[in-house]
Amino acid sequence: GDVPYSDMEACLLPHELAKLSTSEGKFLVHLGDLQDGKGGATCPETLHENIASIFESSPLPTIFVIGDNEWLDCGGGEGGTDAAEESFAYWEKHLLAFHERTDLNWPPLDVNITRHADHPEFFAFLLEGVLFLGQGLPVPQPQNMPDPDEWDNYLEANANWTREHFVANVEQMRAAVILSHSSAGPVEPYFEELKKIASAYEQIPILLLEDNHWFEYETYREEPNLYRIALDDTV
Repeated sequence: GDVPYSDMEACLLPHELAKLSTSEGKFLVHLGDLQDGKGGATCPETLHENIASIFESSPLPTIFVIGDNEWLDCGGGEGGTDAAEESFAYWEKHLLAFHERTDLNWPPLDVNITRHADHPEFFAFLLEGVLFLGQGLPVPQPQNMPDPDEWDNYLEANANWTREHFVANVEQMRAAVILSHSSAGPVEPYFEELKKIASAYEQIPILLLEDNHWFEYETYREEPNLYRIALDDTV
């Protein structure tokens, strides 16, 4: 996540992606923020087209988690739902199903990726006994926060998505990975619910992977089976 933030990173990233090997993994996840949001993000369709073009260099099917810099913070720092909704539509068009492309000779992922009916940025799949859950947890600038009731409902939908998939897959899963853009600030209520889920499923190790500007690793929220890794944005 948090990449590319500059023209230089956009030039370097395809070379770094090309170094990946199909022997090292089955898929790649971008954890959100496709551009630098400082000074207000503008989010034309070309942003999403250019990201798709860059990630064509990946030898692995690539799945995208949505970040605030390509969604809720769009509009040049002036907020407004129109710019955010327009950019979300571009993200859906170019990146939502990017991993399904058949023209890039990717090895088959061979999983059934399900998406939330109302929030398609949420996804879930089970691979080799590990449940992978993609959540919608951007952290917008204060002036770009949605209506409080709407935001509360959105975080509740996130928590329900996690909980429902634990219930549905508990007999098949040996571990879970939560793929999140962030765990800071306005998304805090989701992680209070995740703590409860971890406590209820204490036999299942849960790894939270999130985007950050520096690397961090910790046992999370005082739950011995819940771990957090924050990945830096180094290219």
